[in-house]
Amino acid sequence: MSKEWTSKKILVLGLGNDLLSDDALGIRVVRELKRRLSGRDDLEFREASVAGLALLDWVCGYQNLIVVDAIKTQGGKPGDIYRLSEDSLPGNISQLCAHGLGLRTVLELGRKCGACIPEKVVIYAVEVENVHTWRRGFTHRVQRAIPIVTEMILREELCDDTLPLVS
Repeated sequence: MSKEWTSKKILVLGLGNDLLSDDALGIRVVRELKRRLSGRDDLEFREASVAGLALLDWVCGYQNLIVVDAIKTQGGKPGDIYRLSEDSLPGNISQLCAHGLGLRTVLELGRKCGACIPEKVVIYAVEVENVHTWRRGFTHRVQRAIPIVTEMILREELCDDTLPLVS
């Protein structure tokens, strides 16, 4: 667990499983962001299929954290896009994490242990339809949301007018 900042200021972390249909959304978005922003020295792009306490090692040492993940809410429609803050996540069981401790709890625990936890955390989540079928590829509405959430992240979180965006 890092107690120092890395040279990279921002971690863009895509969560999901590349083999579970819509669950691969976070990974796909991060791959596209990495392709388009490959010249940025302040960014690191990572893909993870972990959750709960295992996330702590992934996020330590960065000043800012952008998480991209699938989400399943009551009443949400596939393709809906949410921009969430750390404070808006439930305390002990996050809707973003059905695998144990939620992201907010993991970050709070890291802070209490003296780890170098990001000061700013933003979560982009897309409402999914299918995260249980073993197949590559997305359902129609989630597929349509991928370029939209990618552009939102570029515009709202990663805009740097000094570097061109690769299309």
